[in-house]
Amino acid sequence: MVKRDTGYLFAIASVAGTWGIPNEAAYVASKHGMVGFMDTIANETRSTGVTVSTLCPGGIDTPWWTKDHPYGDGKNHADGSTSHLISTQEIVDIIDLQMQMPAGRVLKRLVWFPKGEWH
Repeated sequence: MVKRDTGYLFAIASVAGTWGIPNEAAYVASKHGMVGFMDTIANETRSTGVTVSTLCPGGIDTPWWTKDHPYGDGKNHADGSTSHLISTQEIVDIIDLQMQMPAGRVLKRLVWFPKGEWH
């Protein structure tokens, strides 16, 4: 991409890559590492036509939020309802938005989550 002076690089991290979540040290560490890695790549390619974006969504509609997950203790969506969470299509839409933006614009670190989530 650098040689061609064009391209997009997207990372789907997590809001956990932006602050510490109690009892999730390993997950948080991996996401902080991912965000830092992508920040470095973004800085290394800043003077090129390569666009580097890191997306940090909150709760995504996955089994993570169901009763079977360790978080299914009544504090988070233990009733199994996940319809208010971020859909995978929303993530695709954000990537599409970045790709349609004018050259020279970048969603460097986009953090978003469902209203009322624990953030």
